[in-house]
Amino acid sequence: MSGVRTPLARVAAVEGLIARVEARVVQVLMLVLLVVGVAQVVIRESGQRSMGTDEVTSVTMAVLVFVGSGIVAYTAENIAIEVLDFLRKESLERLFRLVGMVATALFAVVFGYYSWDLLTAVGWSQKTLQLGIPLGVSLVAMVVGAVLMLLHTVGNGLRLLLGEDRYHDPHRAALLVDVTEEVE
Repeated sequence: MSGVRTPLARVAAVEGLIARVEARVVQVLMLVLLVVGVAQVVIRESGQRSMGTDEVTSVTMAVLVFVGSGIVAYTAENIAIEVLDFLRKESLERLFRLVGMVATALFAVVFGYYSWDLLTAVGWSQKTLQLGIPLGVSLVAMVVGAVLMLLHTVGNGLRLLLGEDRYHDPHRAALLVDVTEEVE
């Protein structure tokens, strides 16, 4: 093909870029956890109070979990995939994957709805006790995580239905390698 891309390929390229940005956010959050964890140990070993490092850790973990859920949906690296190894018929495997995707999509919609509801009820008014970090940060991460899960689940479902199944690609985790690299 001489540079002609299907609409699905263009959507996959955008989705891939979003997933690679998600992966970089997760990497930064892991680095923050490492630095804060070491700082927390040093502070406590010196006999001082934690000075809010526990709050930074809690908020960072919340964001990490919910943004990370999008990556799990994108790479199809979840525990349900392990069950597929026992299915010998391709039609059963495909059906199981589609049912799993529908269940994931329903979960993302319900979770997103209630997360949004909680975010609008609490907003930015509630804050942590020591540092005053708005709880809205974690709540926004919940909403964003639900949207990312839905986006990637729908993307995987479209690829599966159109014969571009990512599950059998041994390099699927490498899809998160380079933010500047375009998905082909």
